Amino acid sequence: MKAKLTIHERVCLLQLLPSEGNFLTLRMIQDLKRKVEFDAAELEHIEFNQLADKATWNPTKDTLLEREFLPSEVDIIAKALRKLDKEEKLNNNFLTLYTTFVKD
Repeated sequence: MKAKLTIHERVCLLQLLPSEGNFLTLRMIQDLKRKVEFDAAELEHIEFNQLADKATWNPTKDTLLEREFLPSEVDIIAKALRKLDKEEKLNNNFLTLYTTFVKD
């Protein structure tokens, strides 16, 4: 599945990914992080700043990043989003990711 992600969606996706699981899941999570993480040049270009628990960037430099996600990667993302939904912890930050990755 191809998806175009904003900077905000990428930041939220990196926060969403589980930090625990079996060996295979953790390897897939590492690959997922590599797909959506920011390199130094991009961070400088978007004027990214990390302030305590809040990330900021220049919204005029927000660009879409298109990536191909494997079905197993989509499953990991969808499972994490469904968990938040079930626990009633889903918030506005994750709505666009939910509509993109959860196909129920």
